[in-house]
This record gives sequence, structure tokens and C-alpha cells, in this order.
Amino acid sequence: MNLKRIQNHSNFSVRLIQKRDLPAVLSLMQLIQPHLNRSINLLNWQYLQSPGGNSKIYSIWDQDKLVTVYGAVALKLRCNDKAHTTKMVQDVMTHPNYRGRGFLHHLASVCFTELKNNCEFGHTFPNEQSHNSFFEPDGLL
Repeated sequence: MNLKRIQNHSNFSVRLIQKRDLPAVLSLMQLIQPHLNRSINLLNWQYLQSPGGNSKIYSIWDQDKLVTVYGAVALKLRCNDKAHTTKMVQDVMTHPNYRGRGFLHHLASVCFTELKNNCEFGHTFPNEQSHNSFFEPDGLL
């Protein structure tokens, strides 16, 4: 996994969220989506103790400040009697002061590379704020 410093941003580092980071994740989520009821216990269950397996939150930090998260919740799907591991991308957000720097695209690349290397499937549901990230100048990705 390409968890390293981001090119041209020497103060920023990429890492997977650990249990000790959940208060910072919760604070960012409450800032971005204050209308959603979240808790440390919910985030711990959803990402670190997921019934679907190895869920992850990829993150970017400005030294000790969390600025971007990219969640990938593990799910098990069965098709024609064969089980498949999938990751549902959700909880994708950047602190308003750090937007426009390509951080979410960087984390998506890290996540997609890992999915590909592990022969896993990824899926998500676009919303009003994210739908443009599914398009390139010539159409859908």
C-alpha cells in the first residue's frame, strides 16, 4: 500500500486510521455532516470491528491534524454460491480549509490499487456532493 507523503505536500502524510484516531475522525465528520448522528462506538464497529471483515479508513494528516478521510467498509457478497469481498466507499470528506488539493483523488488511488491487488470489488453510491468525481471529460470513468 502506498502510504507515504504526498508529492508536493511535504507536511502531509497518508495513513490508515487506528482506534486512537477515532476522536479526530468523529470531529471531522461532525464538522462536515453535523446532521448525522455518529459516535466513537459506531465508527469502531463500522470500521475496526466490521462484521464484513477488514474495513479501512484511509486518511491524510497535516502533521497532527486530520484533514481528509476515505472510508471503505468491508462487505461479503454472495453470487452463484461464491463469496466475494467488497468494499463500499463511504464517509469521504475533506476539511473545508484543505479542499481543492486532490487529497480525495489520492486516497481513491490508494484504495483502488489495494482493491485490485487483493482481487476485491469496490462500490459506492454517488450523492450531490460526490457525483462529479465519477466523470472524466469524456464521460464516465
